[in-house]
Amino acid sequence: DKGGMIISPQIGLHENVVALDYDSDYANLIVNHNLSYETVTLEGGSIRRQSNKKKGLLPTIVGRFLKRRLYFKSLLKELPNESVQYLWCEQKVNSLKNILVCLYGSTGSLWNRYGNVLAFEEINKISRDILIRTKDIVQSLGYELVYADTDSVFVKRKDHKPTKGDYE
Repeated sequence: DKGGMIISPQIGLHENVVALDYDSDYANLIVNHNLSYETVTLEGGSIRRQSNKKKGLLPTIVGRFLKRRLYFKSLLKELPNESVQYLWCEQKVNSLKNILVCLYGSTGSLWNRYGNVLAFEEINKISRDILIRTKDIVQSLGYELVYADTDSVFVKRKDHKPTKGDYE
């Protein structure tokens, strides 16, 4: 498997760069594409996704943790930064992120009783395809790609000094 995609950074000092990052990229791919041990199979020498099949085991588990993480991330915006509640909430967000990363990472592991390397490879493939499409979109909108890594792109305007509205 090729894993996540990295587009090498442009050498030099860059100003007015903005990062566009997909929140919980792999977890969202697992849930939204029903990528699971039993839904990704090899048929006729090529990978087949059975997305119309009943919701798989992995999306069911990942979906629960993802929903909780997104809830706590939204709650963070409402809490004062220096409060104990903010710290508690931030720790929950980070812990849930680590759980989601482990669920993704163990998908293709031989130590995982249900592991399916095909599901792991399909998650990575879709992620790479999305990153390439994102690169194409931002470039077609007049942005210059400075760097890209797995689930985020770093862009800047190449034709003029940008305003906040340009990036929004």
